[in-house]
Amino acid sequence: MRQKAIVCVAIAWLSSAILVAVIGQQVSVYALDTELSEFLASYFLITLEEPMFSDDTGAVNDRDSIANAGRKINDAIGAMIERPWFSDTRGCRAAVQRIDSVEIDSDLRLTHQLLFELPRNRIVRPVEVAIACEYRAWPYVAWAAVLAVAFYFLYVRTAYPLSGNRLRWMNELVVQGYDRRDAYEICGNAREESWSLGTSQRFCLEALHDPPSRNFAYSMRVARDPRIAQLSRGQVEWLVWGLQRNPDDLETAMKIANAPDIVEIDLSRGELRIHGVDIPVNRTPLFYYAWYANNRRLADGWVANPQSNKPDKSAGADLAQLMWSCAGHAKAAASVEEAGLKAKTLDQNRSKIKQEIVAVLGESVGSRYLFDERKDMKTGRMSYRLRVPPECVRIRLS
Repeated sequence: MRQKAIVCVAIAWLSSAILVAVIGQQVSVYALDTELSEFLASYFLITLEEPMFSDDTGAVNDRDSIANAGRKINDAIGAMIERPWFSDTRGCRAAVQRIDSVEIDSDLRLTHQLLFELPRNRIVRPVEVAIACEYRAWPYVAWAAVLAVAFYFLYVRTAYPLSGNRLRWMNELVVQGYDRRDAYEICGNAREESWSLGTSQRFCLEALHDPPSRNFAYSMRVARDPRIAQLSRGQVEWLVWGLQRNPDDLETAMKIANAPDIVEIDLSRGELRIHGVDIPVNRTPLFYYAWYANNRRLADGWVANPQSNKPDKSAGADLAQLMWSCAGHAKAAASVEEAGLKAKTLDQNRSKIKQEIVAVLGESVGSRYLFDERKDMKTGRMSYRLRVPPECVRIRLS
């Protein structure tokens, strides 16, 4: 957009400079002709006397006298023209070339010609005067420089009209707290195709853009990458997550976005990997997370919290078996096996795993790998289920 404005200003400046040069030359010629005409008209009336032209038929009577008078006139006016210092002409000379039908010898190479009408013997006698000047370029260069400065200030001070899309974006940025001039510069400098974003690209822009940080230009530059248009909303969230950690590495962020959306739980190593990203977790909360994930794979996944005064012995035995088989914390395994699963213990471990996942992935991305909840209207007990689809869960026991 801004490049287009610069081209328009450059064309306007060049056109104006050419116009000024043409008009300046015409004005200069007119001023010179007017000056010479006022002087030469009266000079010819005094110098070219009536008897030189008179005979019975109206023809030239004394050609030699006229030719001699013409040469004397040329000697007198040859270098009499003075031009001001700022004029585009210098060294101007004038010479009579013809008086009526008499040719006057002159070696002057004319640049233009003046014609006079001299009344003699009741006949208008034509007098031709040649004018030759040397033209100088610097006055036009000076005018072109003045115009360049004028157009530069015009370009700086005048807002280039924005297209509909750009204007809408500019107004949106102003609403978000941008200074109107800054918003205009951002929207005016971006390329035209930047303003046509697909759904995923627009979501990426909104996720990256932080008005207080004034990072709209960076966000738009990333969002208009055509590869982002092919991403799903979830992949865009991962892309943004990657860019928040390394804003200048779009390629790595694209790899993260395109990684398989799988939750991998390795209980033998005590490791949790989500979407290819390692999540540091404590072993005990990881077992609870794996237990919910296993229920998600085997049935509908919903697990009801036990009654507050009645731990679930059966669920406790299942979780304990999982812990014993994968070298879980012995004290935690023994406790849950003997006492059963308590609602408070489940709530605490869900809270811990949430803290550990959100600490790495953030609330927006991390929440997709946590828990849904629902309340049984009859018993008032809460049930929880891992949000991850069962086909996206991988559990390794050994």
